[in-house]
Order: sequence, then structure tokens, then C-alpha cells
Amino acid sequence: MNSALLTAMAEVGIKPASMLLETPPGKIQRFEIVGDKKGNLNGWLISFNNGYESHGYVFGSWKLGSYHTFSSNKTASVDRLNLESARREANRSQEEQQRQVANACYEQWKRAEPAARHPYLARKGIQAHIAKVDTYNRLLIPVVDMAGQLTSLQYIKPTGCKLFSKGGKKSGCFCPLGYGESASTILVCEGFATGATLREATGLPVIVAFDAGNLKPVTMSLRLQHPHSKIIICADNDHLNRNQNVGLNKATEAAKCSGAYMIYPGFAANDNGTDFNDLAVTAGLDGIQKIIQEVAA
Repeated sequence: MNSALLTAMAEVGIKPASMLLETPPGKIQRFEIVGDKKGNLNGWLISFNNGYESHGYVFGSWKLGSYHTFSSNKTASVDRLNLESARREANRSQEEQQRQVANACYEQWKRAEPAARHPYLARKGIQAHIAKVDTYNRLLIPVVDMAGQLTSLQYIKPTGCKLFSKGGKKSGCFCPLGYGESASTILVCEGFATGATLREATGLPVIVAFDAGNLKPVTMSLRLQHPHSKIIICADNDHLNRNQNVGLNKATEAAKCSGAYMIYPGFAANDNGTDFNDLAVTAGLDGIQKIIQEVAA
């Protein structure tokens, strides 16, 4: 594999975790990127002939949503037609993978049982709501798109360890708790436990976005679906991270882009709590309801 190509890939944060192989022109090669979760093939690379004694490459990251070009001949530019062809092939490959994962998740979801009891639910003090449990005693949390179609699953082990179906679509997707088309006020949060707490405290529809980075695409899609609804982002307060409060930063950005409100729980400097589920331990559901109603009213 071209060493200059590998250097260019590393410079933009798409460094392959293992050796890449030379593939026929036009054929996509998927790979794991250094720093991503093991086994997640978010990276992609396509080569093509780019003129006399020259090869062109288009590579990218589905996780980052980026793509880049490289030519083995510094004086040759990447042909626009080749670029568009490579992007279409990458998109087609990703969509096919997501379709296969969604189908597999649907079969898992059908076989799973309602989660009446589970160690994670007991520890968090929440009801199961929409969650199911599989034969490995993992909670299954559905991940759906705006059309209500299942795209992936989140698995929560009794220890609290969380994983998603590899290759499934998550960006812009969510878990709905009491969500309906006629909702006048919609709460949005990161985690399922936080969402369950908010739902139980307020009775309002809740959208679980799963992580801070997904708040923006989810709330922007919600705004298109509900232009007149009040959307309230119930952010995580990552106050223990002295360098960057990711929860508040991402929630603030999402609120500005979608015209949503944003609230967050307050904690003492030595308190390990970060979200509304943690706050419910001391404030109770009544306390959570009071905080939300001040904004929702």
C-alpha cells in the first residue's frame, strides 16, 4: 500500500488499525480506524485509475461523515467523475450494511421478552418502559429513525456496560418514550436511564439520543417534524471533566441549531452525578418534575 497515502490518511484522523490490501479499482475496502471501538469498520477506501502511471484514491470515515482524496501523482488531480463514483459506492455499501444490521436487529427484537426485572433497572431506580431483555440477560433498547423504523439496538449488560449493534445506523436515530405526532412539548436527553426518569417524573414524551454528539441531528430532525412544539434538551452536566464539559457544550450547540430550550442538573463540585437520573436520587421524581415544569410551562 502506498506509504504516502497512509500518511495522508493518518493526517486527517483516518489511520487504519491494520494493514490495507491493494484492491481492484472501484471496489470498496472497509477497515477499522485507530481510536474507534474494536471491530467497527467505519473507514473506507476506493482506488481508481487516474491517468497515465497514476492512481487516485477516495477515503473517508462514516463515523466522522468525512471523505478525502489522494493521487499517487502529485501533479494529477482526482477526476470529478471518479470522485462521485467513489462516493456513491461508499454510500451504497454503508446503506447495504445498515439494512442487513437492521434486519438482524428486528429478528433479535422479536425474540426478546419484555424486561420486567433487570439489575440495571433496579440500580437506576427506573421502569423498563419500552426495553426488552434477551437470553444473555442484556437489556435491549430500540434505536429507530424518524419514520419509526428500527435501525439498531443498544445492549445494556447487568453491569451497565453499553454497546450498539456493529454497523447499525445511529446518527439522527433515537429511542422514543411516549413520543407521538401531536406532542406539544418534547424532552430530549442522552441516556436511557435519564430518559426513563424524565418520563416517569413528567409524563411528557421523551426522546433518548444516546450520546451528546447525537443531540444535534436528533433535535434538528425533531424540529422539522414539530415546527411549533417546545423542545427541551435535558443535558448531561459533565462537570467532573475540568477540560471540557461535553454534555453542556453539545447540548448548547444542538439547542441553538434547532431552536430548542436547554436545561441541566446542578451538582456540588465533589458530587459524581452528571444527569437527571443521578439528581433524582436526592431530589426525587417530584423535584425533577418541578425543574422541568419551570421550562415546559
